[in-house]
Amino acid sequence: PRDITSDFVNNWPTIFYAMFLHANWLHIGGNMLYLWIFGKNIEATLGWFRYILFYAICGVGAAMAQIFMGPQSNIPTVGASGAIAGVMGAYLVLFPGASILSIVPLFIISTLMDVPAIIVIGFWAVLQFMNANWFGGGAMSGGGVAYFAHIGGFVVGIVIILLLGGKKLLRKRRPYYES
Repeated sequence: PRDITSDFVNNWPTIFYAMFLHANWLHIGGNMLYLWIFGKNIEATLGWFRYILFYAICGVGAAMAQIFMGPQSNIPTVGASGAIAGVMGAYLVLFPGASILSIVPLFIISTLMDVPAIIVIGFWAVLQFMNANWFGGGAMSGGGVAYFAHIGGFVVGIVIILLLGGKKLLRKRRPYYES
């Protein structure tokens, strides 16, 4: 059997670098959209230096979750989705009632609506869990989306933001200004 601990120790630079590699332009575009929507307020709350550390720890935690759930997998995991999931977890804790402009399907048409973050992120989290556990996405037998990395990053983001003080951080928050 594979020793997960030695895999991590021997390959930590690869785990870090993988956060900056993406499968295609749609992958990087989607990640950047989520980072733009959720990341700016988390950075304004933590400050740029703590935000970079937070982001990196979420990414490593996401990679570890994926490795733990599929230790025999030889399929490489790339992308920042797990780290961004950590940012989304922090956003959920700090700004659950914030409005997120979202595309909402209404039968055969869609419309733009402001939806509370708790619903947007909660729906996303439920989809990750369902795909990882019930719809075969967690096996990663032939490649695809690393759902357990998303779940792991999300949980790490929530835990870290709570350990840093949770909502108390908002008292010292630097204001974010739209340009």
